[in-house]
Amino acid sequence: NHDPEGARRGVEEMEAKLKAWMDRTKAAGPALDDQSYAVLAKQSSNVAPFTYRAVTPGLYESVVQQRLPPAPGPGADPSAPQVSPKQGAL
Repeated sequence: NHDPEGARRGVEEMEAKLKAWMDRTKAAGPALDDQSYAVLAKQSSNVAPFTYRAVTPGLYESVVQQRLPPAPGPGADPSAPQVSPKQGAL
């Protein structure tokens, strides 16, 4: 059976939960700016998920238009673990 009223209540509940999460996220944590983007762009592993409360205006355009320096690629950090495929593996 289709319950339009129940579906509407479900949507309203999910919207309220999303709004509460967005409010909590916007109230805490760092802002994503040029400096924090440089840290974020570096290769990493085993990092706990986190959010940014805000993004500096124009950051996206700076990244897309390559006004920020690129992050180092694989192998740029000599202290990083070295991973390579086994010989003949496929």
